[in-house]
Amino acid sequence: RSRYVTLDQIAEMIRAGQDVKIIDNTSKEDLTSFVVHQLTTSGAARGEGGDQVGAGIAGYGANVLIIDDPHRDKDAYSETVRANIHRWYKSSARTRLMPGAGQLLIATRWTFDDLIGTVLDEEGTIEEGGLWEKVEYPCQATQDEFRMPNGRVVHGYTPGATLLRRKGEYLHPDRYPAEEMEKHKADPVVWAALYQQQPTAGDAAMFKRSNFQLCK
Repeated sequence: RSRYVTLDQIAEMIRAGQDVKIIDNTSKEDLTSFVVHQLTTSGAARGEGGDQVGAGIAGYGANVLIIDDPHRDKDAYSETVRANIHRWYKSSARTRLMPGAGQLLIATRWTFDDLIGTVLDEEGTIEEGGLWEKVEYPCQATQDEFRMPNGRVVHGYTPGATLLRRKGEYLHPDRYPAEEMEKHKADPVVWAALYQQQPTAGDAAMFKRSNFQLCK
């Protein structure tokens, strides 16, 4: 039967071994895999305290807030899931910050408006006069990379900087040979997101021959 339930009730049903199916009442989207994954990995479904994305963290303070991979690849393309994660960040996670606390967001950039993309749009990077330092390590360098004495990686030569790799070179080629990495480019969307940290719009970003009509 269908009914409205809370996350705690869902966790209780999972502990009892019941089968559950979770449907968003507005979009009618099936959120079962996302919700169950969050509950089980956070420990909520095992009856433990959890601090995973989406879990309740009221009552805890944070001197350093670390959010690691808030989006799974499958759920990252769900507008409902992305909105819920952003809402959780704004209303629960970020409100836990103590005075002078820091934040670290780590993720594969599956979509433009994932949590990192949304936060950067709202608060900006340091270079833009904002709050965040954006660190990217693309599998294949898109520009010449240099390391400053303070450890910061910059693009383009700067006095005092040491060359790390040239444009087109791969990270750790002794462990991941270039010929092996080239095979991963078969899926350009996955390559851009998972390996290059540059999400694309997928097929929507491409014009196909069938999109054009010849006119005389």
